[in-house]
Amino acid sequence: MRRAFNPLETLGYLAIWMGLYVVAYACAFSAIAGVSLNPMTGAALFTTTVAVYLLDRIELRALNLPEQAETHPRRSKFLRNHPRLVSALLITALVSAILTSALIHPFASAAPALAAMGVVIYARIGSPGKRLRDRLVIKNLTVAASVGAIIILFLGLQTLLDQEAFAEFVSVETLIALLFVVVAVAIDAMLCDVPDVEADRSAGGRTIPMLLGPRAAWRLAIAAAALLALIFIPAGMALTSNATPIIVWTMLNLVGVALLRLAQVTHLRDLCDLKAPIIAIIWLTIA
Repeated sequence: MRRAFNPLETLGYLAIWMGLYVVAYACAFSAIAGVSLNPMTGAALFTTTVAVYLLDRIELRALNLPEQAETHPRRSKFLRNHPRLVSALLITALVSAILTSALIHPFASAAPALAAMGVVIYARIGSPGKRLRDRLVIKNLTVAASVGAIIILFLGLQTLLDQEAFAEFVSVETLIALLFVVVAVAIDAMLCDVPDVEADRSAGGRTIPMLLGPRAAWRLAIAAAALLALIFIPAGMALTSNATPIIVWTMLNLVGVALLRLAQVTHLRDLCDLKAPIIAIIWLTIA
């Protein structure tokens, strides 16, 4: 029997949710650091993320890696059945990423290529079981650091042409914003491994849910989100001129992680990616 069209899954396969996820954390970064997020910078982040993730998925499809079919069978089938759609979206996203990046700063046009190189290093260098994507904890920290790096790169280049704005960008607030993004993304990355425990084990990967079990991984994620709030709220109040963004983002992030657990959702990866955009919408509404 043919499965009904599921827009939540389909847009996830096309990396749309991941693109919005990175833009949402850029919104959090800008609010905490006190730096405005230019719409063009948001567009560059979105298109670069979509392009890089689609490039990775097209290459995985071309390589026909068994581990990918086991870990993401529906996504693998979708990629096989819609090659023209995926390729067209990749080309559109890549061209848009280069153009929007160049409008931010001439150096920024190299960012999509750098991001693609990062994906190759993360997923291709080394034999199965020894790649960064297969290493316990390092896997999640690499993803988190990459998201933080591309956000600070684009926002930094956005302010580079204005000496006064760049001087304000180099601050304690920026460091706090970067650390918040990295820790929050690392928590989300761990949660995205929960549905893949058996497939990751058969593929030779090592993840926290594999080591501790899904239930313990959930408890760790909630505890980490709570600890994030307990540490960053006092730090924000003591070290920043406006602690409201860090209070709102850390508390809503904790609530979001807890709700995902209580709801016991079936599309955990997609909804985890959507958590940050929803928080961003709430923040923009009340800010």
